[in-house]
Amino acid sequence: MLEKMQLLYIMGSMDDIDRAIKEYISLHEIQLEYALKEIADSHDMESCLTENPYAVHTAKAEKFIQELTQPVIWTEVPEADAIKIIDEAHDFFERRADYFRVFEAKQSAIQKLIDDIEPFKTMNVDMPSLRSLEFIEFQFGRMPIVNFKQFEVYIHDKEDIIFLEGRRDKSYVYGLYFVLSFGSDKIDTMLTSLNFEKVSVPFEYEDHVFLASPAKAYELMIDELEACKKEIRRKHNETLYTFGINAQDVSNAYNSLKKRAELYDFRKYAAKTVNDYYVFVGWSTEKEAMHLKQAMEHDDKIILMDEEPGSAKSTTPPTSLRNNFFVRPFEFFVKAYGLPKYGEIDPTPFVAATYFVLFGMMFGDLGQGAVLCVAGYLLYRLKGLELGKILGFVGASSMFFGLMYGSVFGLEHVLPTIWMKPAENVNSILLTTIICGVALIFVSMLLNMTNAIKQSDKARLLFGPNGAAGMIFYAGVLTIIADFVYGSGRLGRILALPFVIMPLMLIAFRVQIEAYLKTKRLNIDRGVPMFVLETAIEAFEILLTYFTNTVSFVRIGAFALSHAGMMSVVLLLAQRGSSLSLPVMIMGNLLVILMEGLVVGIQVLRIEFYELFSRYYEGGGREFNPSGKKIQQRSA
Repeated sequence: MLEKMQLLYIMGSMDDIDRAIKEYISLHEIQLEYALKEIADSHDMESCLTENPYAVHTAKAEKFIQELTQPVIWTEVPEADAIKIIDEAHDFFERRADYFRVFEAKQSAIQKLIDDIEPFKTMNVDMPSLRSLEFIEFQFGRMPIVNFKQFEVYIHDKEDIIFLEGRRDKSYVYGLYFVLSFGSDKIDTMLTSLNFEKVSVPFEYEDHVFLASPAKAYELMIDELEACKKEIRRKHNETLYTFGINAQDVSNAYNSLKKRAELYDFRKYAAKTVNDYYVFVGWSTEKEAMHLKQAMEHDDKIILMDEEPGSAKSTTPPTSLRNNFFVRPFEFFVKAYGLPKYGEIDPTPFVAATYFVLFGMMFGDLGQGAVLCVAGYLLYRLKGLELGKILGFVGASSMFFGLMYGSVFGLEHVLPTIWMKPAENVNSILLTTIICGVALIFVSMLLNMTNAIKQSDKARLLFGPNGAAGMIFYAGVLTIIADFVYGSGRLGRILALPFVIMPLMLIAFRVQIEAYLKTKRLNIDRGVPMFVLETAIEAFEILLTYFTNTVSFVRIGAFALSHAGMMSVVLLLAQRGSSLSLPVMIMGNLLVILMEGLVVGIQVLRIEFYELFSRYYEGGGREFNPSGKKIQQRSA
């Protein structure tokens, strides 16, 4: 059911606004609205929100708070102490971040140098000797293997060049070449044409001068890299505690400032009057409004006024659902379709009852229902899934109808049949489901008429396809059909005009009738022929909707029959002489539970949304979401 809402106005002096937010507004379930939009004479008001004084410090903390383990329970600390703790922690993390940036850049540079030297570390050349050469030029580099073969044939033995090979892999040959200085340009040009790529190998790094071979330089830089990594690990192991800052204190400070910042943000909803008063406007349940009145009863600094929902200027009342243990899980389906508008009937109890019964009728098996119950319980207890509760309830329904059908894990002759076996009573089960569907359609019409009364919609109540005219028409058609099938047909001729034709005409012309009652003139702007055509098409559509919705309930019996049919196939596969194969029975039952259980669940939901909701339910409401819920959860 929907809880009754009240519109609240909370007023007081601006110098007391923070106390009002902290002691009342944030602690009670109030969904605040923007007061400047809701108050009629708000042109003399302005917003109360100014720059949040806690935003800077909470922003600092957001940069590092994820690195700390957040305790479940925290203690509020004074504002000045919290700011000091956050600033000290922020300075620590900033210094550490700067340190990491420097050393990570150094590590990257060393790694690049190692990668450059590594292909040449097997070469037996003296690095200082290379630097002392005066008339000979040299160059480290690499050449594709295909081009290196060309180099060996056409250049190596025919030009003044010495090439010392280093490492060779699948694609490249790495090496070092020497040429005379006066002929270097010619050699460089030829090597470039053979895709020789120069590699820059330095002879020193920072304070380290490479005084031996490339292998020694490589080992030196490996040691330097390890030292750099060791320093980074040391810094990572450096914690707040090292500097006398406790992580629990940081968490307390952060949560304290975060709460203050969120409380301060409540000001954005308030309006400030010219005489320095604030005004909050919000929605609350009738019960919570009474608690708030009691809390403010002896507070002379605050004025609380409440009004009926209809007095709201620009907002609609939010929707708060309140249902019992059995009905509450089925709110999941209602919210998936759309919450009811305030003043509309809550369809959740009807959904819970019909989903429970229809699922059991379509999937009736005592054993498989017990499996669904256990699975639903485990899903809810272990994973916290609300669908687990629904699965548990429909599993119980499946168990009940399995008992009625005398079916347990597909075995039809273990238990006595209390009602009937679907496979042996095809016509009866299909007729039963049609009767069930007709009853549900009538209930949907009654719910629609109730909604129309609550919303003062007379046209919908009297002339709608799901109103009084629609109910009379549907009852008349069913009576005539029953008379032709089981009676003489005489009653049908008597009832046709008053109970079928006239209600159908009222439904088809309901828009024009409503317009005439309001304006005393018919709305036939598009001409009589088009008017007649549109009315005829709409009447046919209404007839088709009644027919398809009614016949659609045959699927309930069809799935009950298909369930029995699928289990008969499982039993046939499991038959081993006079006994049944236990593994085949287990696998077959699991397959049926998973496959048909899912399909049946979807089909029942389709009946709820299409055959039933379309007749009485609109949705489009907004959920009641108290503004202080987040703060209450943080403080819990």
